[in-house]
Amino acid sequence: MEARDQIDQPRTASIEVSKDGPYRVTGGVRVVDEQGKEVPMAEGSSLEHFSLCRCGHSQNKPFCSGMHWYVKFADPVPDPAHEPTLFEWAGGFPALLRMTRIFYSKYVPEDQLVGPLFADMSSDHTERVAAWLSEVFGGPRFYSGRFGGYSRRISQHVGKRITDEQRARWVRMLCESAVDAMLPSDPEFRWAFVAYLEWGSRISSADGLSLECLLDDSHDNPGRIDGPAPGPVFQLRLN
Repeated sequence: MEARDQIDQPRTASIEVSKDGPYRVTGGVRVVDEQGKEVPMAEGSSLEHFSLCRCGHSQNKPFCSGMHWYVKFADPVPDPAHEPTLFEWAGGFPALLRMTRIFYSKYVPEDQLVGPLFADMSSDHTERVAAWLSEVFGGPRFYSGRFGGYSRRISQHVGKRITDEQRARWVRMLCESAVDAMLPSDPEFRWAFVAYLEWGSRISSADGLSLECLLDDSHDNPGRIDGPAPGPVFQLRLN
């Protein structure tokens, strides 16, 4: 029998939705009740990875007991007429968060050109970037609702003086991170994804701002993509 310390290897904190099944949680995430008290786990349970009930029929709530198999729980069938946003096509926030974590852990530290731009980034920077990407790609207002709007983002990034060489490297490394994170490989998705990064990064570098400040959203944001992708994906809100 394996020792618990051999089974529970450190992993990145994440929550993923399994098809027709539970939420799969990794990274030592604490589960608390409505009073903020930690929910007890069965003896011998892993503290590093576990599953949470999504079907509503678990006999060990909030954890999964496998009842989704017996009640034949299934994800809702997508409306065939629905045209996904770029956010939905990418795989939502979890996919974009995987990408930003790869970008800042694998590529940025080793790059002498772009690395210095992020030398003093906050500990939650990867979550912040995934939040604004989610928002500008047509998803929920994760960034503006939690961290503030467009003006606040600009105030934190004015004066970076991004060179075109740094801008191009940033785009290239983020695209490589998207491949590593297994974002969709459809030519249409990649076209929309890369074209938006090129557009936003060229504007920000031309203005002497950061590569990220214009890829943000609030009511006065010039960069949010509204509508399905990739057809109307560049019907950008400019007012």
